[in-house]
Amino acid sequence: MYLIDSNVFLNVLIYGEKFDSARRFLNENTGNVATTLVNIMEIFSILTRKYKWSKSKAVEIVDVIKRECKILIPNEYDFIDAYNLQKEYILTTNDALILSIARKENMILITFDKELLKYDGTIGKIQSI
Repeated sequence: MYLIDSNVFLNVLIYGEKFDSARRFLNENTGNVATTLVNIMEIFSILTRKYKWSKSKAVEIVDVIKRECKILIPNEYDFIDAYNLQKEYILTTNDALILSIARKENMILITFDKELLKYDGTIGKIQSI
């Protein structure tokens, strides 16, 4: 199973530069993808604040993601592990958290984040599309 970072979904939603590869990957892996509640929250925030989507349109899109993906909810141990990763590797809070969950669940983290991709094999299994 794959754990999908926010930037993969956002490339599809905003027709980003990696739209084609992100869309193809998500379509080919339907039923085999997960994301975190924190990523869902980040997607909603970016769509409404940065891209000025209406609240109702953003909720509609987020609801589709929630139906199509397994949603993982971080617990206190995930946050503790994420904090330790953050201290050691100087990661953002969201990056450390999604990486922590990917490791715990033995999933491959799929992202376009160049900062995270450089840690493939060091911290966990991290791939781009």
